[in-house]
Amino acid sequence: MNFLKNKDNVIDIGCGASKVIQNMAEKSIGLDIAFNKLSFLKNKGIKPVLIYSDCNKNLPFKDEYFDTVILSNVIEHLSDSSKVISEINRVLKKGGVFIISTPDYSTLMWNLIGYIYEHLIPFAYGSAHITKYTFKSLKCLLSAHNFRILDNKYICGAEIIIKSVKEN
Repeated sequence: MNFLKNKDNVIDIGCGASKVIQNMAEKSIGLDIAFNKLSFLKNKGIKPVLIYSDCNKNLPFKDEYFDTVILSNVIEHLSDSSKVISEINRVLKKGGVFIISTPDYSTLMWNLIGYIYEHLIPFAYGSAHITKYTFKSLKCLLSAHNFRILDNKYICGAEIIIKSVKEN
């Protein structure tokens, strides 16, 4: 699964301390509201620029600035995903790639994992999922914001990763 080909002009919104941001080029940007995760990355000496910011507010970038936007395991934690997707649309160039991932609540595997998170692992993120997405609901959300799906993959039959392109 090679959804990300050009790593130069990329923003990873809600990057956390993931391996994705740790493997990005110097020109890429990692944005997160968790200062401790950004500090961890900084102490590791990663190459991308790190920005402390809240994606629920206007993103601090000019219109059509990025070639690629990544939103990995963030959208399920947001109460108003429409605002965030609108901002992503604004900062992404026409023809740019938007990669989004989230648990797919329509799958048996995610429902099993979700049950374990909520009932057996009290410190896990299961209870922090405000909005429960499915492939179908993500498809509708992306379409409503002028994105066309190019590809999708599942991780362990539970988490959906969608590669889309900004139209017009």
